[in-house]
Amino acid sequence: MREALLTCDNEPTPVGLVAAVRAAAEVKKQAALTEAYAVLEWVAARQLPEDRAAEEWADDHLDQMTKDRFGSQALHLAGPGAPVVEEDETYEIAAALGLSRQSGSRYVGELIEL
Repeated sequence: MREALLTCDNEPTPVGLVAAVRAAAEVKKQAALTEAYAVLEWVAARQLPEDRAAEEWADDHLDQMTKDRFGSQALHLAGPGAPVVEEDETYEIAAALGLSRQSGSRYVGELIEL
């Protein structure tokens, strides 16, 4: 612990402890912002072209998709007009964040909606 937060007996002061908690909270907040910006930059870099994203919702494609669930699909993580990414790639981000596939996809979608 920094010396400024200690008494002359090397005991932490209540004010010093609160300051240490406040400093740790600020570091945590900055790390969360850095993570969020990195995820959004990843989304921008991995965004599918609009024609591919629209193709995924065409009736004939949906019919084929119900017959054959193999292969990567476009994943719509947020509302209309939001970027669309490949399903598999979103799972990479989820793994990098230590989240399940579903939680990671939800987290990325929430960031996009912000």
